[in-house]
Amino acid sequence: MAEIKEYCPSCGREVSAADQFCTNCGYDLRNTKSASYSPNYASGTANDLNQGSAEGEIKNYSSNAVASLVLGIASFFVPYFSLVTAIIAMVLGSKEKSKDSYAKAGFILGIINIVISVIIIVLTISYFAVLARGTIQ
Repeated sequence: MAEIKEYCPSCGREVSAADQFCTNCGYDLRNTKSASYSPNYASGTANDLNQGSAEGEIKNYSSNAVASLVLGIASFFVPYFSLVTAIIAMVLGSKEKSKDSYAKAGFILGIINIVISVIIIVLTISYFAVLARGTIQ
């Protein structure tokens, strides 16, 4: 007969039937001994992954919110079109930001990128202005 494997309900590590405490996390196994028990970490599916939604419910994010987040992130990595992607991320995010966390994140990333881009543009223009004055005189 095959031996039934037992696992710590706290961390999921395999434990022996004689163990009173988990050797990995110290969980008290004395009150949880039964014929078999499975790890507790695998049971928190929808509730943990969908930011507090009801058990088994899948949260649907709007396409504008997802696009806002993707463009907000992409605006940091697209050097020539960063202002354009940041502005689009802000516009899409502003449509949904009151009800969707992805939209809020995209909106905020768009603002951050616009501020950084403006600072870089001002510094670049001032650098070339100083450079031009130095070579003309």
